Amino acid sequence: MSISNPAPVKANPSPGEVAQSSTGFVEHDQVITLYAVTGVFLTLAVIAVACRAAVLVLKRSRGGWDDWTTIFCLAPTAALAAVTSVQANSIYKGPKPDQAPFAWLQRILIETWVIQILTITSLYVFKLSICIRYLRIANDLYDWFWRLTMAMIALLSAHYISSFVTWGVQCVPARRYWDPSVPGSCIKQSSWILSVNGVNLATDVMVLVLPIYPVAKLRLPPKQRLAILAIFTVGGLSTIAGCLRFYHLYRFDRMIGSLGANTLDIEIWCFIEITLGMFCACMPAFRTLYTFCRYGRQKPWTPEKTTSQGKTSESSARNRFNFLSKNKLAPKILRSIQASGFDVEPDIERVYQQNLDGIETTRGGRQASIGTSLTATETGSTSNKKRPYESD
Repeated sequence: MSISNPAPVKANPSPGEVAQSSTGFVEHDQVITLYAVTGVFLTLAVIAVACRAAVLVLKRSRGGWDDWTTIFCLAPTAALAAVTSVQANSIYKGPKPDQAPFAWLQRILIETWVIQILTITSLYVFKLSICIRYLRIANDLYDWFWRLTMAMIALLSAHYISSFVTWGVQCVPARRYWDPSVPGSCIKQSSWILSVNGVNLATDVMVLVLPIYPVAKLRLPPKQRLAILAIFTVGGLSTIAGCLRFYHLYRFDRMIGSLGANTLDIEIWCFIEITLGMFCACMPAFRTLYTFCRYGRQKPWTPEKTTSQGKTSESSARNRFNFLSKNKLAPKILRSIQASGFDVEPDIERVYQQNLDGIETTRGGRQASIGTSLTATETGSTSNKKRPYESD
């Protein structure tokens, strides 16, 4: 989100008035801050994605959906950094002496339109990547976690599609957004923008807290607990950045403080939120890359993740989509979402499965062994119970 109603500019400003507007709308230090933030955080995002891609190369893996969505997220994020920097420079300098003020205003509004499209796309893609990765730890025990993750993906997709379409047709024709002289109509932008960003902030929180319960149940060594804590910390910082972005967006909408300062603050915190989210999505790959650099190829890179019943967790994960294929309720592309990611860094799901293999629950005369299948013993009789989605 960026500026949509810049301060009015006189039709024929003098050079002194142009200079005054250049330093009065936004300060030079604010523009430099935006340049520094976008440069530093874009570099961090590129390094994180490069590490994730390096893991795929070292393991000779084609990657999964979560890997490719994260890599794709670099494109709109880099474009967002470029357009934001160009717009900040235009706002700071104001219209050129030989440039009509209306043409300057049109350029800013066009850049605003592009920035919003890139923003909602980047936010959606990195959260989608994180949710797809959550499916890796959605093993047989926690069916509710798998269902909640798929529901979260559906919610994110519906929110993105509705936001994208609404922003594209908020003015009919679209040209009217940056050229009020064109006949047409526009929706009320202020309330719509606040509601869209409010829902986006809510999804940030939901994506962050979704895996807390299943991860908290893991029995992990201290180092791995610290690693998971670091991932959640970075995710929390991204959510905090989203809160600050919404705060400055509210100030912008209510015309509180400097219009130009609020505009740059919105863009700064938006970019921090996106890049920290990408960094968080790539953090699990850092350990694999570190292990390779330290031990070389002496350690196995694609171990079989075997359950207590002798089945690999990859096959178990594929079974979750069997009930979809039998009933022909989902296309092949949907059934491949979870299974495609199992050839990449398997630390979380491997540890998760190891924990499940050692769990035995006893209640009264009923003893349940939790693994890829559920075996119940009551009054000396034993029977195997299959889940509705497991194949025969």
